[in-house]
Amino acid sequence: MPLSHAKALSRLVAKAMDEKKANDIVCLDLRPLAHAVCDFFVIGTALNRPHMESLQEAIEKKVYTHRKEKPYLRSPASSHEWIVIDYMDVMVHLFTADKRAFYQLETLWGDALCVRYPVSSAKNTPLR
Repeated sequence: MPLSHAKALSRLVAKAMDEKKANDIVCLDLRPLAHAVCDFFVIGTALNRPHMESLQEAIEKKVYTHRKEKPYLRSPASSHEWIVIDYMDVMVHLFTADKRAFYQLETLWGDALCVRYPVSSAKNTPLR
């Protein structure tokens, strides 16, 4: 069965994050939730501002290269603790560790299926 557009895009984004060494990558499947703002959140943690900028650039490049899609919206360049890249069906959230701990999106959207990436890793098993 072919992947949905949003699911394939979320996996592509997670792969780009993994290739650039983002920490604690998770995909939240929001599709079953009644009032979700999109189908998937892909969340990752950057080590510092240059790393965050590198992640953003890598994600946008990989998505454009493989799917010819540009973000609908993105955070302004001055954002350096939390960057959002909006692909409509998939929203990408890049955080510094302290901002991720503060906002706790995984807890806020706790009813969503949360899968750690890469799923092939023994320490990164599905949370539910």
